[in-house]
Amino acid sequence: MTKNHLFIPYYTALVGHYHTTPDQLIGKERLQIDQQIAEKYKPTDLLYLQASDNGMSRSGIQKGSKLLVAVHDEFTSTDLVVLTFENKPAIIRYIQEEDNHYITKPTNPDYLANMLPKENVQLFGIVLKAWQEISFDVEVG
Repeated sequence: MTKNHLFIPYYTALVGHYHTTPDQLIGKERLQIDQQIAEKYKPTDLLYLQASDNGMSRSGIQKGSKLLVAVHDEFTSTDLVVLTFENKPAIIRYIQEEDNHYITKPTNPDYLANMLPKENVQLFGIVLKAWQEISFDVEVG
């Protein structure tokens, strides 16, 4: 399988209509992607994002997880969708369309499903991959 290397932006948060501030940009990080992703998405449609909450923890995504996101507004019921509502930081959820609403579906039972009016929701894209950073406290001495 052919590998491609890109440098894409890495954000701590996205808020409403893809707005960011300079302090939300961690920087650009090198991304090695497989040919299938490279053929399906343009480099400008990819970004890294830190998960903002633990709503999808049962899917392996916890607050601070590093997410590879493809920016577009098409999704299926099995896609992990990046969305924001009421100008709050973006969250990751499964979503379902119902009439003029989106129903957000977290996998963590401590988080509630929400029915949100479509006009208050901005869909950013879908999560392609997720990484959880693990750190160990090691005493030297």
